[in-house]
Formats: sequence, structure tokens, C-alpha cells
Amino acid sequence: MKHLLFAFILISNFGFSQIGTQDFSFAPNDFGDMYSVTCMAHLSNGQILAGGLMSSNISPIMEHEFIKRYNADGTVDAAFNTPRFSKTIIGTSTFGVTDLAIDEFDRIYAVGYFDSVHTGSMAGNILRRGIVRFYSNGLIDPSFNPATNNYHVQTIEIQPDGKILVGGSFSNFGGAPNSTVITRLNDDGSVDNSFTSNFSTSGGSGVWGIEYTSDDKILAVGTFTSYDGQSASRIVRMESNGTFDPSFNIGVGFENAAQFIEELEDGSYFTGGFFTSYNDTTTSNCIRLNPDGTIMYSFNNAQLNGGSSSYNVTDFTRDPDGNFYCVGSFLNYQFPYGGSSINLVRFDETGVLDTMYTNYALLNALTNCIEYTDDNQLLLGGIINEYNSNSNLDKLIRINLDCAQNASISESPQFTLYSLGYQVHANIQPSYQWLDCTTGDTISGANQNTFTATANNQYSLIIADTYCVDTLDCYQIQGVGLPEMNTYFQIKVYPNPNSGTFVVSLESSGLGQLVDQSGRLVERFEVDSPSGMDKTFTNVSSGFYVLNFTTGKHTSSTKVIVH
Repeated sequence: MKHLLFAFILISNFGFSQIGTQDFSFAPNDFGDMYSVTCMAHLSNGQILAGGLMSSNISPIMEHEFIKRYNADGTVDAAFNTPRFSKTIIGTSTFGVTDLAIDEFDRIYAVGYFDSVHTGSMAGNILRRGIVRFYSNGLIDPSFNPATNNYHVQTIEIQPDGKILVGGSFSNFGGAPNSTVITRLNDDGSVDNSFTSNFSTSGGSGVWGIEYTSDDKILAVGTFTSYDGQSASRIVRMESNGTFDPSFNIGVGFENAAQFIEELEDGSYFTGGFFTSYNDTTTSNCIRLNPDGTIMYSFNNAQLNGGSSSYNVTDFTRDPDGNFYCVGSFLNYQFPYGGSSINLVRFDETGVLDTMYTNYALLNALTNCIEYTDDNQLLLGGIINEYNSNSNLDKLIRINLDCAQNASISESPQFTLYSLGYQVHANIQPSYQWLDCTTGDTISGANQNTFTATANNQYSLIIADTYCVDTLDCYQIQGVGLPEMNTYFQIKVYPNPNSGTFVVSLESSGLGQLVDQSGRLVERFEVDSPSGMDKTFTNVSSGFYVLNFTTGKHTSSTKVIVH
């Protein structure tokens, strides 16, 4: 007699811990003139706002679309008045949008390398050097009119009070002497004179990332090496008015540029960039700092950067378990399936690289931005040529952190007299390996979706496909060793297994008994109709039972499972 493991009964959906499958229902196909997606925002209604830069072969003088808003399926939002950007100032090939922000009124801020914008019914281009604000529908907000001396604005951060921090390589805003490299703007775009920038000159130095912290301080990272005459190698913390904060102890700081910084829920900071060390401690292009600037976790996995400071981490996101997902342009030589250029890795919250997470996920790609969604998915933006062997991609993709979101458990094709079988049905083609939970060992030959238990024990199952692996919870099996069932005629029990209420279908008259695993009589009943009847049992306790039915000289039996 085969006794099947009913572990699947308790599980209707399951997720995988490894890198997920691409969500092919999300397929943007209109990126305007964006050669690369550099920034994005996932809106509360499920829409996605994306900004990007041009290809080097696009004329800087012409109007180009560098912002798009997409619906949840990737189609372009036709209700959004897509703005068009121009650049007449020559001297750099960079052209486009580098950062986006949305305030509490759903107004959209875009910063980057441009000097004019055209949108909607407005006639001609409107002068907006490096920063512009749009209404939620994409039309330019004419009340916001900052005056930069050039268009080199790299990053933006909106404070809780509505004031706007911007950073880049500009020399000033509106001629204000206190607005070099970083400044703060009022709601109308004018310079907030209560904030004083103490960078002496832009001179090749710039701010690439800004964070306004929960204790009203301002963090800035970039290419600078000093602030207000103090050593500040690529990172500085300021008071809310721009004054240097000496309590933030960075030591010698970063040896190379930092690109972003963000405060985490515990008050620590996470930052990434081109650097490979912080205060003379090796790190893998990203690091987690204590609130005082000292190292919390070094994220020291040297294989990430491929041994070269030309690689970088450009962005990160976190899942509900606290794992860090980092993207950029880097190599990783220590993952199980070969390949090199992956540009997406996962660390745990202490900075340990999950070498089982990545495969050759993002080949030939430059991944600039990433965001976790409430649907347990990741949005990836950049130049994405290949993901898990799917080539000819574009600039924005969405992947599932669950490899088999539609995985479910259903009954095997048919009931038999003696047993029930259960199978996994999913949108992948998985492989299986059963485990003995008592010893932790795999069970030789147990590599099908059903399993025959030969002893009472706890068992588990590893399910895997090419890129995904998950181990299900252990499940206790009892009732192994019950006697073989007699099969002179058929007894139908449905559902089986059940939750304590089930129907027994009999096709002739006779005497029936329901007994438990120990042989104790639970209920006796009689069928006095030659054509049989249906007998309903209710509130039966969990366990394994044997149903015996005798007619004339013959007895048949079947098993009933209540869970």
C-alpha cells in the first residue's frame, strides 16, 4: 500500500528565495528618446514614471522626450502630457533627466542636463536650466522658475516642509553666492537664503546624491573632497542650515565617488558608488554606516567589483525581509552557474553577499535604478540587453521575486480506491527533491512531485527551476503502516482528505463501520437500500481512519484522511 505525503495540502501558493522570472505582462515599448533609463518613481496607483538620458548621436539642440509615464502593464499613459527637452549649451554630450521627485501635491520635479522644456499647449520652449516642475498631468508649472547659471543639476530631495534640496556641479542659482554645488530652494524656485552652501567652487567637484534625515540633517555624497575647509572625502553631513557637522566621523572617507545615500528605518545610512574602500576598509562599492559615520557593515565582498574601481553601484532597494538589492555596472565571479556581468546582487542586512541568488541575470547591461513594489516585484531601469537568457530587451523591465506566482496544489488526475495523490501546478517547469527533516538529508530517488512515505516522520520538499530554489516547510506524516484495504467493490469518499466533514457514497445495501487508526469504533451505520446511499459524516477529529463496508460475504475498505 502506498502512503502519499500530503504536504501540499496546506500550501496553495509558495514563493522562491532566489532570483525571479521576468514579468512578461509588463512590456514598455515607447521610451521616446531615452537611450538609458536613469531614474524612476513607482506611483501609488501602479503607474511608473521614468526619466532618462539621450544617446550620444542625438542632436542636443532638438526637442526630445526624456520622461514617460507608463501604466501597470507598460503601456504609455496617454493622459500624460509628455514633455520635450532641449539643450543649446554645448560642451558636453550629456543630455537628459538624471533624477525625479514627486511632492505631496503630486507635482513632478525633473533635474538633469537641459536648458529648456516644451510641453502641452505652451508655445515654444520655456527656459528651465537643469530643473523643472510639472503638474501631475505633465504640463509645466509656471510658478516654479529657478535660475541656474548652467544646467548641471544631478539630484533632488524634497524636505518634509516642502523645501527643495538640489545638488550637481552648478556654480550658483540666480547669482546667489551661497548656492554652489548644493542649494535649497523655496516653493517658487527662489534660493532659500537660510541655507548656506560651503563648497568653495564647483571646479570639477559635484554632489550626486542628497538625503534629508529624520533628525533634520542633510547628507551629501559625490566627487568633492572638502566642505567648509574641512576634509570631507566624497561624503559630508550638514546641519539643516548647511553648517558642517563635525560629529559625523568619516575618517578618510571614500577613495572614489559616491553616487547615492539613503537613511534606513533604524537611522543608519546606505550608500553606493565607484568607491572600493571607506576609511581604509575594503567594501564592494556599497556600505552601511552608523548614524555617527562609522562602519556598521562593510559589505566587503571583493568579487563584486571585479577588482576595478571603474565598476559602480548606482541604486538599491530592500524587500520586507530587509535584504538589499543593488544594481549598477559590476562583475561577480562567484556564483554557481557561470557568467560574469550580472549587475544585480542581493545582500542580507549585515552585508553578506547571497551567492546563490544571482545567475547571469543581466548580461551586457547597465542597470541604473531599481525599486521594490508591493506586489513582491522589482522594477529595473537602465540599458538591459538580456535577462536570464531573454535577449532583445530594452530599458525597463519588471521581475517577480516569486518564481512561480501562480503555483498551486491540486488533486492528482483521479481518485483511486486506496489513495489520493497531489501535484504542483505552476508556471515553471520545476525539479523536486524530498528531504528528511529529522536528519536534514535528501532522500535518494525521491525527486518527483509526489512521495511515498515508508515511515512516520517529518518531510519537506525542495522545488527548483533554472534560477529559483525554495524549500517548503516540514510536514508531519502519520498513519504509515495501516493495513492494506480490501477492494471487492468501490467505496467513494469525497473530499478526501477533508476537514472533518465528508460524504461516503455506497452502491449497495450493507453494514458500515468507521474506525480510527487504533482500531476504535467511531461510528456504525446501515444501508438498507439495494441501490445504496450517501452517508455524511461531520465534525470528525483530525487523523487517519478506515471505513469498512460489508455486504453479504464481502467486505471492502478505504482510508479517510482528516486534517
